[in-house]
Amino acid sequence: MFLACGSIYVGAFGSLPKPKSTNSSQDDDEDDEIPERMSSGDAWLFPVVSKKLNLVTTAG
Repeated sequence: MFLACGSIYVGAFGSLPKPKSTNSSQDDDEDDEIPERMSSGDAWLFPVVSKKLNLVTTAG
């Protein structure tokens, strides 16, 4: 139970946008980075993999 709640918390916390720093000496090139996004192919794979893992771990 702890592992499930912990992974949800860490994933949610990691998806939050990073606060902008107030240091003006940084290059503006860092702001142009595009964050990695999950494709729709990856998104539908999550329930499929989790169901298979659930069947494998509960069957033994």
